Amino acid sequence: MSRKGLRLWWRTGVLALLVVGLGVFALVRVLDDPAPDRAAVLLAGRGSADAFFSLDYRRVEKNVDRVVTGSTGRFRKEYASRRDQIVADVKKQQLVIDVTVPPDGVALEFLTERRAQVLVSVDLARTTAGTKAGTERFRARISLRKVGDRWLASDVRQVP
Repeated sequence: MSRKGLRLWWRTGVLALLVVGLGVFALVRVLDDPAPDRAAVLLAGRGSADAFFSLDYRRVEKNVDRVVTGSTGRFRKEYASRRDQIVADVKKQQLVIDVTVPPDGVALEFLTERRAQVLVSVDLARTTAGTKAGTERFRARISLRKVGDRWLASDVRQVP
């Protein structure tokens, strides 16, 4: 084989390796991409906001248990430790809070393989002892962690 033929063969081999390497790199990126979880994260954020802010003195125990079940970490531990106080306060006030999250009211702030953060627009209608106390609109920042195959709330904060 001539020198020219050897160089051509060598360049073709290097080019083939580069193409295969780029293909493998692209495949790894696609398989590692958290984008498929985007819809699940947005749904979990909406559900967490609804669970956290919805209260009804007639079934407050279920409301609180729903928050505990859908949360994780320190947030879950702290919320669960205040369970009895929350239940007592809501029953005493005969509090009912109905939550509405608009159809486009959830926005993804960031998403990694195991963590995410969303902003949720929340409309609350509050009634105390049968008297409508008014409505409020605000945003909540909800931090989520993936535990097994579920996205659970690890923090909920009201944001300006």
